[in-house]
Amino acid sequence: MARAPSRTKVTIATTKVVTLRVQIWTSVKL
Repeated sequence: MARAPSRTKVTIATTKVVTLRVQIWTSVKL
């Protein structure tokens, strides 16, 4: 985990974006 390849960084960034979108979508639906 010390060395983070670019692929890992992209995966983390994508996960964060998806999480934010899910939270926004959920709040909108509620």
